[in-house]
Amino acid sequence: MAAIDPDERVAFMRRAFEAYEAGDMETGDRHVVGHTHQTARGRGSGVEVSREVAYVNEIRDGRCIFLGLEPTFEGALAVARRREGLADSGAA
Repeated sequence: MAAIDPDERVAFMRRAFEAYEAGDMETGDRHVVGHTHQTARGRGSGVEVSREVAYVNEIRDGRCIFLGLEPTFEGALAVARRREGLADSGAA
């Protein structure tokens, strides 16, 4: 199986998260790790809520086969490193 071009992986994730403000993105052999700020408003209450969230996606044959959410970008990078069989060096 051929590796997917990093630009294709990032484009895949930008399309998937185009409704959100996308921040940093990193790619590995099979993974895309990204960071977004999400804001929503309660339908009944009108209360606005927001959060930062980081995600890790594994892409195979043009499809997302794994989606993980983490509270920090560094946490999502660590998940991707483990899934790719790399030691977590703690470096972002």
